[in-house]
Amino acid sequence: MNVSKKLLLLLGCLALLLSFSPVREAQAQETGPWAFFSPDPAYIYINGTNQVAVDVMVRDVANINSFDVKVSFDPTKVHLVSYEFGDFFQAMICSNEFVEETYIRLVCTQMAQPGQSGTGSLFRIHFSGVVEGTTPLTFDWANLGTKDNQYVYPGKTNGTLNVVDSTNYQYLPLIMNV
Repeated sequence: MNVSKKLLLLLGCLALLLSFSPVREAQAQETGPWAFFSPDPAYIYINGTNQVAVDVMVRDVANINSFDVKVSFDPTKVHLVSYEFGDFFQAMICSNEFVEETYIRLVCTQMAQPGQSGTGSLFRIHFSGVVEGTTPLTFDWANLGTKDNQYVYPGKTNGTLNVVDSTNYQYLPLIMNV
């Protein structure tokens, strides 16, 4: 076999091996300011601590001093235990705080200047499980404000909160996917 046939065979084998490579094309992330939940999906283990903390996050924001965020959930699956402010803002004051059976809405402003930029947690919600199942975590709205009272409407990614009992084998495939 001559050198050109060996080289062609080698290149063919290399191309075949590369087609099975686990490395794939990267997906582009949405640009601009964004609101999302972390972790997503989140899990509450009824037979464990029966609580989970979910952060309401923003990313790629610039010069933000305030927020008005409403998050809804299914009260037949989870109960909101408490909430606390995240690490994104300092010296917060809230004009409205609504903690209801089906949602939480916070309208808050940072007193410190200048506005915050980047990525961080606005607030953290602590949930406990009521019964096994899944509830969506839904942004009814997420409005941000600059220090000059200009509104910023970020894109939103809703989340999922799963309530599971790890001793129930019905949920084993769901737990194993984590």
